[in-house]
Amino acid sequence: MEPLTDNETIKRVTLIAEMYYLHHMSQKDIAERLGISRPWVSKLLKRAEELNIVRIEVKSAFTGCEDLQEKLSKKFNMKNIYVVESMNNESFASVGHAAANYLVSKVLPGDTIGVSWGMSLTRMVDFITPMTIKDVSVIPLVGGAGTNAECLSNMIANRIAQKFGASYELLHANACCSDEREHEIVMQNPITRGVIERGEQANIALVGLGDLKHSRLIEYGYITPEDEAELERIGAIGDIALRLVDKGGEVMDIDFNKRIVAGDLETVRQNAREVIAIAFGEHKAEIIKAALKSGLITTLFTDSQTAEKLL
Repeated sequence: MEPLTDNETIKRVTLIAEMYYLHHMSQKDIAERLGISRPWVSKLLKRAEELNIVRIEVKSAFTGCEDLQEKLSKKFNMKNIYVVESMNNESFASVGHAAANYLVSKVLPGDTIGVSWGMSLTRMVDFITPMTIKDVSVIPLVGGAGTNAECLSNMIANRIAQKFGASYELLHANACCSDEREHEIVMQNPITRGVIERGEQANIALVGLGDLKHSRLIEYGYITPEDEAELERIGAIGDIALRLVDKGGEVMDIDFNKRIVAGDLETVRQNAREVIAIAFGEHKAEIIKAALKSGLITTLFTDSQTAEKLL
């Protein structure tokens, strides 16, 4: 076999090693998913050993800090917590890469993937290795929020679908209505309601976590400075897929949440095998704690500095 040491090949070899050794996929399934032959998978696993990526365990920057993972799992009583080393300003890349490799190992033929919005999910999609998984569909869980196109739920759904050779749907609605009456009218649209209901039935959901003080909801004008002060007073600390929650992770019975065009988080959690949250940064520690307490997520990807703050 010809020498394979360029960056793209190392990424591919690492991905296959993680899929096989960490996520326990068969060589046959890996071959089908990546559109390569089974013997070629075997050769690349051998190359992983030659490149010292695999010994007894996978040696990858994206496989996690086991000590921190164990401590967080014990503290929050949640098994699937993955912590990668903080890399200065590169945590978007390291956390995103880890989450992407995990996702491709968990999606099954016929699955529906529900997606919310935000930069963390956008960067995660950057690291998904293109592959073919039969009969997968991708559906937005929330309406459009903000003006940054790459962070919109529709755009993220489109890009994930392209990576997996999947179908996708669009949710043609703003994320936040001006009042409850407008929200009622929007939700009466059968197309809008249908997309949201199908998203609530997703097998895997991908959600972002936002802290209130640094929220893009404020940046985009959905929450005014006056609203922010009042929300802080009544105990809001951030959002899970646009739903504002308190420090215990409870979705709050407040006006803002009644104006959001999005799937019901409790319904999403009841139906999904996994609800994967991607969040890092010490300023997000409080909302991450709330999400871990809420029971609304099953899997968290973060970095080591954030993990230390959580502990």
